[in-house]
Amino acid sequence: MNELKHYEAAVVDFNESIKIDPDDAQVYFERGCAKFELEQYEEAIIDFNKCIQLNPDNEQAYFMRGYAKYGLKQYEEAIPDFDETIRLKPDYADAHNNRGHLKNKLGQYESAITDCNECIRLDPDHAWAHTNRGHARMMLNQTDSALINCDKAISLDSTLVEAYQTRGKVYKLLERTQEAREDFQKALELAEQEDKQELIEEIKQSLQELDNNE
Repeated sequence: MNELKHYEAAVVDFNESIKIDPDDAQVYFERGCAKFELEQYEEAIIDFNKCIQLNPDNEQAYFMRGYAKYGLKQYEEAIPDFDETIRLKPDYADAHNNRGHLKNKLGQYESAITDCNECIRLDPDHAWAHTNRGHARMMLNQTDSALINCDKAISLDSTLVEAYQTRGKVYKLLERTQEAREDFQKALELAEQEDKQELIEEIKQSLQELDNNE
């Protein structure tokens, strides 16, 4: 059974469980997670809403609802969910990282760095947080620090597409064209392996811009 079929089957099972006990918050949470994996983000949010209604102190439900809103590109709407996750569980490193990532998307780079710093304090080997901090520093033209962050991210996770993509952008800003090209090509190779279509298009555009500037 492939992964999607597994989640589809899980949704069917959770539907039956809810018929038996419609007030079980955890079942709504688990069904929401299955729908999230199926990229049914709007339906997942409905389940996370129900879970939170039944159990307002479930930090994971806020976390996953924020993640689902991110999947819908509802970046501003997602931030309060990660705020609440952090209020309920201040040492939740991934929540700090995700909020920082959202702030990058919204151009709130100084605040993004603060969130990434806290994530890294809690989990020094969090490759995504180093990448997100590197992106924010790049956007603030702190290129030396951005390169250090990206290098650290890649040393922690040599398959993280976004780390190579971000470092490539920094190299491009510094007019280190060959190094930028190598990072974009590595990022493209990894993105194609993971079938990340949106990233593939972004990276191809970056490579095309390098070609146009030569």
